[in-house]
Amino acid sequence: MSSNLCTIEWATTSGPIGSFENGNENGNRVIISRMGPIISPPKRSLRNMPNLLLVQGRTAPEAWERSLLACRDGGTKIRTQYDVDPNTGTQFPPSLDCTMTMVIDQVVSEPRLHVCLIGGPNELGDYAAEVVDGIRDHWIKRRPEDTEWAYTYSGRLHRYGDRLNAAVPESIFDAGADDPMNPWIGLAFVRDIVWEGGKKGKVYLDVRPVDQIARMVDMLVHEPYTRRAVAETSFPPIDMAIDDPPCLRYIWCRGFQDGDDGELRIHMNTHWRSRDGWKAAPFNIFGMSELLADIVRRVQAGLDSRVNDLAKGLCPRCGSGMGFTSVGGDGASPASELVCQNCHSHAFTVQPGIYTDISDSYHIYGKDLENFEATLVEAVRKRQPEDRWWDLKAKNMAGMIQDGKASAAEMVRHRDERDGRTDAHRDDDAEDYRVPIEITFDGQEESQ
Repeated sequence: MSSNLCTIEWATTSGPIGSFENGNENGNRVIISRMGPIISPPKRSLRNMPNLLLVQGRTAPEAWERSLLACRDGGTKIRTQYDVDPNTGTQFPPSLDCTMTMVIDQVVSEPRLHVCLIGGPNELGDYAAEVVDGIRDHWIKRRPEDTEWAYTYSGRLHRYGDRLNAAVPESIFDAGADDPMNPWIGLAFVRDIVWEGGKKGKVYLDVRPVDQIARMVDMLVHEPYTRRAVAETSFPPIDMAIDDPPCLRYIWCRGFQDGDDGELRIHMNTHWRSRDGWKAAPFNIFGMSELLADIVRRVQAGLDSRVNDLAKGLCPRCGSGMGFTSVGGDGASPASELVCQNCHSHAFTVQPGIYTDISDSYHIYGKDLENFEATLVEAVRKRQPEDRWWDLKAKNMAGMIQDGKASAAEMVRHRDERDGRTDAHRDDDAEDYRVPIEITFDGQEESQ
């Protein structure tokens, strides 16, 4: 390891919560806390940048809890744009901030929830319906002055390029602004042209919205080892001009042959610009774990559709050309039942892999520190680990999450009826979202 970084094993004398700082001969700052080794940058840089912290846990609530304790013990105090109450003028303490990496070995395994979750299973169901199912994708702004949302994660992931109008100037809408069938704009390729006679103009060719998750799934089905299965949420022309640009920036998935049975595990990395570790991170992690589970199901279905070709091909684990045999022996089994005759691996059984969650700014707001100490820190002091997690199945939480999804769908339906809104733009057969080809002559536009 580089001499600019150092680690130290968990000091049992520090107790379940306590931590302390040491310096070594190189002047490095070492954070010692209950969750094991934490790597921090050299002492000389601490005044100007957040600490770089890494935690690992088997399950989501375990890793989340450790991330918050690490931020509490090793975070840097720093001001934010939200330290003053806009209504009362109250000045809150600075936040605790760090750059955090969470590694969760089994993100979709039980237990999945923490008892200190701010909100509850119903709210998690609402969030999953929004992020994975996209029930609010059609709530995006139609004009810059609208009070609707500037984006949704689902919209950016499943229909990137659609309704990107949150921050464009009003002049964009001058032509056809009152056309209810074309209330938003999309992406377009622009090409300068010179017509016969020297007239100059531009041709605009619309770019169809892209379902990035579907593209990822297709790549993983055909080449699970690909490094190109990515999805992005960022759109700088808009995001740099709004007050709440996406926190989630990037998703990366890759398949690895893993385990004694050689199963195909889909690992997921997510990168976040900024995270409220205390109030938002558990919702984000749950939403991404649901998305990972959905990707795994779809990759498995894609492999099942190719079962005959896969059975005749090479084993992705050992490279053997001996072919595969079906466990059932009926010749009609899904890909998950194919077994290599050489290494006996279940190479086309798809399972969720490791989830790695990276945040550039992972923080606990100063206004929340008191509640955080009284809630999570006290829970760690007084409860055993098994009493701090919620098992969705054992506690009947799964039903509450489904109720949350159903309530969210009903609320969206009522609001749409009230506002006269439809979501016809999500119909893949609909063409009304497309930007027409336009040719501009010396400042005048003609629709083609």
